[in-house]
Amino acid sequence: MLASSIDKESCILCQTDSSTASGWLRKSNFSDKKDELVQLTTACQLANILIKTESCLYNQWFSGEENKVSDSLSCDFHLPPRVLSNLLKLSVPDQVPFGLEISPLPADFSSLLTLLLQNQPQKDPWLKAPKRSKLALGLATNSTWITG
Repeated sequence: MLASSIDKESCILCQTDSSTASGWLRKSNFSDKKDELVQLTTACQLANILIKTESCLYNQWFSGEENKVSDSLSCDFHLPPRVLSNLLKLSVPDQVPFGLEISPLPADFSSLLTLLLQNQPQKDPWLKAPKRSKLALGLATNSTWITG
């Protein structure tokens, strides 16, 4: 799984523009209630990876305006990985970590998350339209998101 791609005793840097994700990474004390099962399982998987690789997680929060890479990664999921990677490297090269590689989650982890999400209690739909980063809004490709 993911652990095989992490060197032993690594320090994994997580720079996010989501204050919720940042807080979640610092303190993952979810109950075993059905509506928190996805968060609890994901937290356990992350903890197991860190233990297995004897690694640590270093978490930093930056606003999306300051962290264009994180903002784009969290908003521009409509772009194929290669297009998104090139967009970031060309638009904000000073913020792109060396060796940036955007890849999908391993199939077994993705399947587990999909199963957990499908079995969550039904919630009201989120009526907000997807927000795209300012970088992607200026991209002229057939993958560019155009508002109604």
